[in-house]
Amino acid sequence: QYFVSNYLNAWTRSDLRATVLSFRGVALNLGYGTAGLGFAAVTSAIRHANPDLTTNALFGRTLYTLPLAFLLGSAALLVIVRLFPRTK
Repeated sequence: QYFVSNYLNAWTRSDLRATVLSFRGVALNLGYGTAGLGFAAVTSAIRHANPDLTTNALFGRTLYTLPLAFLLGSAALLVIVRLFPRTK
């Protein structure tokens, strides 16, 4: 977040800086919220499939899904970047 803020401060006009930084904050909060809801959904699905798991075992199994979520998120980002190339 530090580097993003520095970049935005350097490249944004001063009259728009507060607005841009506010949108950055909203975007980060939406990302964290989405990740949290996704983690909760995976945890709930594993709990539903294995109701006898202890809390620690459930958390351990849920952690194994994080690399898959990272790969899927990276693939989605790559597709978006390829579909909408940056133009100048």
